[in-house]
Parts: sequence; C-alpha cells; structure tokens
Amino acid sequence: MQNLYVHVCIATLQDIQKHDGMDLVNWNEITPLKLRRSMTLGELKELLIRDRMVNTNDHNLVALWKCVNRQNNTVRPAGLVANGDVNRSLSDVVTESFGFREKVLRRDDVIKIFVEQLDNPAEIDNTILLFFKHYQPLKAPHLQTVATLHVPNTEKIGHLLEKMRNYLKAYDDEEIAMFEEVSAKCITPLDPSKRFVDVDMGDGGDIITFQKVLSPIQIEECLSALAPEEIAALPFGGEPIENAKDYYSYLLSRVIIFFRRKDGRGEAVRVECMATDSYATARKRLARALCLQTDPAKIRFFPKDYYQEAPRNVPLNLDDRKEDLNAILSIGNCGGANNNIRTLWYEENEHTVEEFESAGEGRIILR
Repeated sequence: MQNLYVHVCIATLQDIQKHDGMDLVNWNEITPLKLRRSMTLGELKELLIRDRMVNTNDHNLVALWKCVNRQNNTVRPAGLVANGDVNRSLSDVVTESFGFREKVLRRDDVIKIFVEQLDNPAEIDNTILLFFKHYQPLKAPHLQTVATLHVPNTEKIGHLLEKMRNYLKAYDDEEIAMFEEVSAKCITPLDPSKRFVDVDMGDGGDIITFQKVLSPIQIEECLSALAPEEIAALPFGGEPIENAKDYYSYLLSRVIIFFRRKDGRGEAVRVECMATDSYATARKRLARALCLQTDPAKIRFFPKDYYQEAPRNVPLNLDDRKEDLNAILSIGNCGGANNNIRTLWYEENEHTVEEFESAGEGRIILR
C-alpha cells in the first residue's frame, strides 16, 4: 500500500550559511516535513511563504532545487524540481526528480530540496547555481557559505575574482585562491582562465571555496595579535592551516586521541591528531601537549590489549611504527563508540626507541 505522505527536508540559505564544514549542509540536522504526496509544488511554495522560510510573498520568486546524491557521496542541487512545473505533485516527482526506483517510499526515505529566493525569475535561465564558501584560516578557522550566484556555464571563472575581492576587501595586488569542492577528498584548484563548462561545472549546483592568500609576514602579524585562548583554539593547539585545501584534509582526517600513561598515573591527555600522521609526528604532538622538554623520540606508544581495556605489555614494534596513525590505532581496536575518539598508552624513557631495540631490553620482576 502506498504511503499517503512523503518526508521532505527543506534547506534554506540560512541553514547552509550556519553549516561549518564539508558539503552544503548537514541534512541530518534539518527536521523533515511530513507532507501529503498529493501536494503540488505550487502548494509547497505557498507553505514555505506562509511559514516564512522565504522573505517574499511572490511564489514566482521561490525556486525549488532538487538535491540528489552524487556518486562521490556528496549532495548537490541538480536542477529545479520537475523543471519548475508548479502543477506537479510530490508523488509525481519522487521517481522523476529524485531517482527513487519506486513511488512507494519507505518510511525513512527523505527527499531533499534547497529553496532559493530569487530577485528575478529570469536569473536562473541557462545558468548554473554556485555556492561560495569563504575559508578563514586564522583566529577561528572555518568554512562558511556566504553567497550564491547564477552564472552562464560558458563564463570564465576569472570573472568571479572581482566579486571575491569586494567581499574580502582585498587589494588588486593580493592573491585570491579558488577551489572547487568536488568532494571531501577532492578539492581542486580552479584556473581563472578556464570556463565553468571546461571544468565540468555545468550542471546544477557546485561549491567554490575561496580565500585570501596570506604571506608569511601577514600570518605572523595575525598570530601575534591573537590572545592565548585564540591561539589554543587553532588546529592542533596552535598551528594555523593556511590553505583551504589542507583544511579540508584536516576536517576529513582529524582524530582525537586520549593518551594515558602506561603506569596508570595521572589523567589522560587529549591530543588532536591526523589519521595520516606518522608515528614520529604523533609523538611530537603528544610531547607538545604535555609541555615536555624531553626528546619525543624517547616516548613509546602501547596499543590496546585485544582482550581488556588496558595497554599491551609490549610497545609498538618497528613494523608498526612504519604505519600511519590510522593503522596504529586499528591494533587492538583502539577506538570506542565514536570512531574519531581513540586511546593510546605511552611511557617516557631515558633512551630512545631505537636505542632500546639496538641494545635489547630486559625486564626484571621482583616478587
């Protein structure tokens, strides 16, 4: 039996602007509307106007964009729902616009729509929809969608630079970097001399991330003006990420590790790392968090025991230390319910790990 209702997530520009991170918005944070399948798109627009989800009373200035799952696990607008035909019902567009194989949706199936308020209905004709994300690398590093724009796909990417300079209040001699957010793992620098259609940005909606490129002197000046708590709020407790592409990698690979002393003394130390960190880099981050003067090479890590919530007696061996942190954390399943929060044990020694292995190590147990 066909359900009489369909669940619809409606994302507004305000929802997208509040989102800090990858993709357009976290759809799980948007409460779905339970709507009659017989509701037409025209009636849906009237509902959005009545509920003040748009600041207009003219439904001709309300555009409903179908947001679909792409093969790279992103969600993007892919044209107007039902090509803008306000007489079509939600039941009609379930398979036609959103790719569901059957009109009978499961109870947990949700269709996603981005509602846009237009200045002129004609502005969307023969254009693509672009979302502009600004990357702010210092003080409080974040990504924020600041504007949308309709442009012909035959237009050169470089024509956007003037708008970005105005937003950033940048001088003509200051460099502006632009990237396409293809997916979380694919952030591509954009060539201003190319057209949008030349870089496959010609269908539906895409995200362009932009930033002002800061010189080393500018970065140093900005850091010196920050309060201690603002520096501590930077990634890894004080390391600025200057480039937007690197910041995406940070969002994708960061992991919180609680380092505990192997002898059980003291509290665990919370350290922000990258899953791609080497063994040596992870030791440096721990030494910094502990404010140790000791050589990080004299710190040894112990993974979780396979059978109990305790460290193994044997530290990581040479082969283990060749792996990245993600592989190291998989030993003994160091993660908990939250896969981005892990535990490792450590000990400080008078000798480096290499000295232990070259000279051999013996343990004396007194009974």
